[in-house]
Amino acid sequence: MILVVGPGRSGTSVVAKALNEMGVSMGVHFGKPDEINPHGYYEDLEFKNLNERFLRSDFNHVLFRDRLRQLIAHREEPWGVKDPRLCFVLGFYLDELPNAVLVRTRRDMHSVAQSMCKCYGWSYIDTIVETMRREACLDSFTVGHKVYEMNLNRKWSDEELKSYLSEVTHANLQSH
Repeated sequence: MILVVGPGRSGTSVVAKALNEMGVSMGVHFGKPDEINPHGYYEDLEFKNLNERFLRSDFNHVLFRDRLRQLIAHREEPWGVKDPRLCFVLGFYLDELPNAVLVRTRRDMHSVAQSMCKCYGWSYIDTIVETMRREACLDSFTVGHKVYEMNLNRKWSDEELKSYLSEVTHANLQSH
């Protein structure tokens, strides 16, 4: 089980797409590519919708955990999840998946902020604050866990990306 984590616009879709192409099932149902992400998001809509509903307070943490367990039970290895909302709910996932392999994407804050401003129309300061909030959440949830860091400030070739991620998929197989 691989969790791809990082604030929105930090490169999580690039990583999830590569993992999916390498045979890691990143989802059953994906949203469609759009002008913001023309190659696709590679977010399983069931996990994305579950995370969104919990964060909107549509249901409590007990129901969230039950639904999360149900989704997990229907997945077969190798599989993974990518959703920028994982920044806020990662603790629940790690409780259910203590051996999950974490891939954390990073881009410089300025690049993330510019991308968010362009894509979502947010103000620059709002994007900086939101990115810092998400990074702080990830910092707190990932303490004590093995994390594969991916610096996406530079352009990775497909070969480099898949070579690095092959280590991740190997670690995933070793943890089960």
